[in-house]
Amino acid sequence: MYDGGMDTVLFVCNDESVSTDILDKLHSAGFGVVGPTPRAATALALTAQTPPTLALVAGDLTGERSASQLAEELMSNWGVRSLIWRDGTLSTGETVTHWAVEGEQLERLRRVFGRDGD
Repeated sequence: MYDGGMDTVLFVCNDESVSTDILDKLHSAGFGVVGPTPRAATALALTAQTPPTLALVAGDLTGERSASQLAEELMSNWGVRSLIWRDGTLSTGETVTHWAVEGEQLERLRRVFGRDGD
């Protein structure tokens, strides 16, 4: 659960060029980062070992789970809210929003990536 302190981001992405750009932005903004990993199963294992305060899932994942399925599992198992990055746009979930990053965390990420991830 987020307490307003320093954020540690679980970063899940299978595109190396996207990963590099996002990692640079997160580190420059002072976020701690766990990952990147392209697989949801690895992301879940990392979360069990090093609990993040939020997750950023960029693009499609390698493996059986979708980004929204991973977000659902992170929220239900560890209370970790997620943000999905699709095609350079930040998405907090269209229909299932109980797992979405919100409030101060969302605004901080929007400042890092631009309002919509530009």
